[in-house]
Amino acid sequence: MSLGRNSATPVVMETADQQFSVLRVGTYPTEEHNGVGLPGYMLSADQRYATVYRTPLPGGNEVPLEPPGDRVDLRFFPFADRAMPENRRLSPRTVVATLRRMVVVSWLNARVLLDRAARRVNLVHIHSPMWAPVAAYAKLSGRPAVITVHGTDFIRLRKSGLLRILLTPIDRILCVSDVFAQELAVLFPNKSVETVYNGVDTVLFSPSATPAGGRRKQIVAVGSLRWHRDHATLIQAFSQLAAANPGWSLAIVGGGELRSDLEQRVAELGLQKRVRFLGALSHQALAKELAASEIFALSSVIEGLPKVLLEAMASGCACIATDVGECRAVLSDAGLILPAREASLFANALATLISSADLRKAYGARGESRAHQFTWDAYRDRHYKIYRGLLENDG
Repeated sequence: MSLGRNSATPVVMETADQQFSVLRVGTYPTEEHNGVGLPGYMLSADQRYATVYRTPLPGGNEVPLEPPGDRVDLRFFPFADRAMPENRRLSPRTVVATLRRMVVVSWLNARVLLDRAARRVNLVHIHSPMWAPVAAYAKLSGRPAVITVHGTDFIRLRKSGLLRILLTPIDRILCVSDVFAQELAVLFPNKSVETVYNGVDTVLFSPSATPAGGRRKQIVAVGSLRWHRDHATLIQAFSQLAAANPGWSLAIVGGGELRSDLEQRVAELGLQKRVRFLGALSHQALAKELAASEIFALSSVIEGLPKVLLEAMASGCACIATDVGECRAVLSDAGLILPAREASLFANALATLISSADLRKAYGARGESRAHQFTWDAYRDRHYKIYRGLLENDG
């Protein structure tokens, strides 16, 4: 795909005629990884303002989704994304990884700041602390700046005083979890911190996509194969009940640098015929996989409000999730919640659902009902009010 600007370039409006424009800087969903950057993508579908969207595009053959509306000016910058190691203790590996990331991030920020359209907006919304220089430039030029803290960025902010200093220019801090919001309010005592829950497409993710023959006896997990998803614990849990439940299988959706390690662990446990690695799936394919599965399992050690949990609930899966982020608040009595990194407890929870079709059906129905409380329309409306309030106060 050629890099450059979407042909439907919006006209940047002024607040005087009740129109405005937002510079959105963050990741962007692709056909292969359509959950990455999805909140920013969904916000850009709002036609009440124009969006200038600048995003790093990982290398390879990934195909970005089409722009969500005709008021989106979209431009990609190549980005070789290499995950930082889980263990950040001082070592040659972490030094090299940190220096490499600093160089790449500095180059990306410079690309955005040199972009003429990106400098003509009314408000800046960044979706990662790595874009702090862009937010700083916005404040120096008299425009409000917003950040949404997603997932592992929360851990980085908790651990790094430097990152917190870099976010000094930010006017409003948004996050997807009340758990995050409480700690962020302590870390940033002079900032306004607010929770805005993610949404879910309940048309795409629906029990109506269940195959005519019914759901498979399958546990499905969805997420990048990185340390914070902790698929290793899920695989260990499945191994503890696999022999007693020969008709059940485990499917893992997602890609990442830990795939070979996880595949090796599956082989060591003798589960090659019971555990499938499906790689990254499109949203449409993921919706079909969830609707065809009896149980959804989330084993993460860190989350905000995982979009895939909402998607699984909307699809009518019986859900199990670790007690991280907003999982307990969102799932409530519509599934099972357990501590992270506890393979035996996870195995017991899976066994409970495997043993009772009635319980799976009850949890699936409750989860679907709860998922309808989380809509992308509500997500967009809340952001629109935040943007307008900042612009009116700034003006």
